[in-house]
Amino acid sequence: MRWAELAAFSNSGGGTLFIGVNDDGSVAGLDASAVRRLNQLLGNAASQHVRPPVHPLTENVATANGIVMVVSVPDGLSKPYLDALGRLWVKQGADKRHVTSREEMQRMFQRSGWCGPT
Repeated sequence: MRWAELAAFSNSGGGTLFIGVNDDGSVAGLDASAVRRLNQLLGNAASQHVRPPVHPLTENVATANGIVMVVSVPDGLSKPYLDALGRLWVKQGADKRHVTSREEMQRMFQRSGWCGPT
């Protein structure tokens, strides 16, 4: 899991990730050890690789093919959210995109009420 998705969801109204589901919608499932490892990676990514930190909620759903992790990322209250490299991401349809336009960045900062470093 990459932290850019967490930042993009937080900047774009929130969203849900389904881990253990293939791109075609079929359930691949995860075993218990994979769920533990992914929960740890998710926690680290949310708290250490996104600024300000985000707080996703997870639910594990048992299926015939294994566990599906449902990760709900809320709409951020402290936008904009940046990844560990200081990049700004937003959702665009089913994908995400890196915001590079100065004007779009300024609009996001203005909407957040950010006044710059003090």
